[in-house]
Amino acid sequence: MPATLLALPPLLHSVVYSAINTAVPAGAYTIPASLYPTLLVTLSGQIVLHHGSAPTLPAITACGGTHRPRQAWAAPGTRIVLFNIRHGQWPRLFGDGAAALMDRWVSLYDLLPAQDHGRLDVCHGQLLWQPQQALNGLMALLTTLAARHRHLAAAMVLPEFLWCADHAALCRHYHLSERQLARRFQAAYGQSLRHHRRQLRSSRAIRYLLHSTGPHETLADIALQHGFYDQAHFQRDIRHFCGQTAHTLRHIAHHNDNALWALQLAAIYGSRLLAAQGF
Repeated sequence: MPATLLALPPLLHSVVYSAINTAVPAGAYTIPASLYPTLLVTLSGQIVLHHGSAPTLPAITACGGTHRPRQAWAAPGTRIVLFNIRHGQWPRLFGDGAAALMDRWVSLYDLLPAQDHGRLDVCHGQLLWQPQQALNGLMALLTTLAARHRHLAAAMVLPEFLWCADHAALCRHYHLSERQLARRFQAAYGQSLRHHRRQLRSSRAIRYLLHSTGPHETLADIALQHGFYDQAHFQRDIRHFCGQTAHTLRHIAHHNDNALWALQLAAIYGSRLLAAQGF
């Protein structure tokens, strides 16, 4: 798959996990649920979400995290860049929490103050004929935003060693009541702690199925390794978040199926698309 990682300016790298430049096969495909908000830049072609019932995505689109997989369609010759935003860092770019954008997408113009529209206009004008200049200009704009909102650094980003801690332990760690913890987590992550844990566990299992499984491991073994109650629970959550069965995921890396290209991309860049090393 012709995909590359773009180099990010140091300040922007503190806000963005990665920027992936990739071609999108023409036709319908499935997008797995994502823990991260993203910026999607369409360099060529077009993408339609829920083909037949939704408009074409804007050329530069802000997409929130999602609870369920989505169906999309791409025109021939489509190429995109995905900027995957670090958890809790959305306010550093746009001065607002990730919760407002969960399961939604908007044009980047809707998030920027009027003073920055001119710079975004220049980026739009360069996308078709000068895509590298357009990306450089967009990264410069995002860097400006990150510096402008430096004081809005994440209020709560949980390290990996706390991801399975109970509510009482988290409250003690942050010196918060349960209500304060719930409110601050929702603002930083766009969903409840309980739902985030469920999605994080499933995302890690999906990444493992795509990339790391051994030939003799059973699905029951993998379910237990990732904290599921049993294989049925494991199968149900995997299908809920990625729209595919666990059996399909185990074989996806060995098949060239355009409908599953997003999951195939995740097999290569899984830690950046499906689940961080920590919260």
